[in-house]
Amino acid sequence: MRKAVSLRPFKGERHKWVVVYPDGSGARKRKFFTDRTRARFFEAQQRQALESHGVEGGKVTPAERAALGTWRGRMAEAGLVLKDVLQNAVEAAERAAASQTVGATFGAVLQEKERSGSSERHLRSIRGMTGRFSADFGQRSLSSITPQELADWLHRLNVGPESQRTYARYLSLLFGYGIRHGWIDRNPLASIARPRVSETEVGIYTPAEVGRILAKAEESFPETVAVLAISLFAGLRPSDVEALRWEDIDLVRSVIRVSQRKGRSARNRFVSIIAPLGEWLARHGQASGRVFPFAKADSENVSWGRLRIRKAIGAAEVRPVSDGLRHSFGSYRLAVLGGNRHEVAHEMGNSEAVILKHYRRPVLRSDAVSYFSIMPGGAAPNVVPISSAAR
Repeated sequence: MRKAVSLRPFKGERHKWVVVYPDGSGARKRKFFTDRTRARFFEAQQRQALESHGVEGGKVTPAERAALGTWRGRMAEAGLVLKDVLQNAVEAAERAAASQTVGATFGAVLQEKERSGSSERHLRSIRGMTGRFSADFGQRSLSSITPQELADWLHRLNVGPESQRTYARYLSLLFGYGIRHGWIDRNPLASIARPRVSETEVGIYTPAEVGRILAKAEESFPETVAVLAISLFAGLRPSDVEALRWEDIDLVRSVIRVSQRKGRSARNRFVSIIAPLGEWLARHGQASGRVFPFAKADSENVSWGRLRIRKAIGAAEVRPVSDGLRHSFGSYRLAVLGGNRHEVAHEMGNSEAVILKHYRRPVLRSDAVSYFSIMPGGAAPNVVPISSAAR
């Protein structure tokens, strides 16, 4: 618990520190300083004065005396001391007075994340999820948001439990920022019950469906073949593939370099190019440039390329599977490697716990061998190398 006298940073053009302290009448005062040493000296003086004299010289009004009589019994029952009650109340009022609006906090969080080099995908999620909350509560003080309001807002989103938990995680960025700046003392999201997420098996494509997808892509959507092959046979996230360049693909050493600035995991890693992927990239690769298809060479809009990929999958007349390309790789790769979660986790940029959670679905090794035997032109070798290429 903070003391009644406090020293805080102050964002002013001239003054950088402020000491908040009670004067003789019980009111709160502020004194500003340009130098921290002087501010700390003044803070110490006020603490000493408060400890020595307390509220001497301050007149207790009849209303204050009546309030003390009314609440003394209840404070005693709750094990509270008057000094602590008053101090908590004053500090809560100070936090509320200093608190920024939800809209201003959203802008500050976004700017902070941009300056820290967060990935574009993370920034889009902040703008979308946290921004949606800001649109509804933007004019409200951050300190005024209650747990019940948050619970009701998450419920009104009309999304599944997993999405609710994701929204709550991004909203915590706002309240974490408020805690760091002294506007609130706790995250109100900690007081609400999080929806329970049932563990469901991820959907995957069969080897026959993958063969049809790649064949149709070669026939009608050739600009998508490399992306499909990398997603199916290397398991890269969509955000990784969208940022990938041909210069990151080394067919001689059989590795793909996923750079720190690109991946969601914010770690450099090398992903092995196993036999089928090497064949597909040798056939459809380029010397340089971006792997993902864009409508224009200088465009950063991925919508056109995503649409082309969906059309290529749809043209193969297969059932829609959410994130089916990456999930297919994870499931079949785990089977062909004999359940080696450590190796699959490294290749996919995940933890072993995530691999265990999502890829426990039983997959026949024979199906996995067929999956990793899909070659351009329909060629399917009898043996699939399952050892990783050198990193």
